[in-house]
Amino acid sequence: MKKRHILLIPLIILAIFLVSCEVEESSYYKFKVVSIGDGFSGYYIKDSGDIIAISDETFENNIGTYQKVLDNPDSIQIVVSGDSTSTSSLSIYVYEDDLQVASVTGYPTEVGDTADADLYYEFSSGSSSE
Repeated sequence: MKKRHILLIPLIILAIFLVSCEVEESSYYKFKVVSIGDGFSGYYIKDSGDIIAISDETFENNIGTYQKVLDNPDSIQIVVSGDSTSTSSLSIYVYEDDLQVASVTGYPTEVGDTADADLYYEFSSGSSSE
């Protein structure tokens, strides 16, 4: 009987430890770019790394879109410009776990200009700049 108790004690401790440990779920990060009127091109930089060129992946009904899932970023810089003066607006949206954490929309400032948008976001601090 004593041997059973001696064997049960470590199992109980292990069970309590496993139940009390929280499994840290990794977050899900992505950004979207949406253009109205015409397409767009630009780039993004994740964590001060390489410059990655982007452009609208789909263009239907005068709406261009691009979407990118990011692998555990610390920060993201996104810069886009309309392909022509027909691009009436450009919006950038940044998400963490499907919650929008930052956004910016750019419009042409004068007749004949293209729309531009620029967003920098730090995930750890939750701060952004345009």
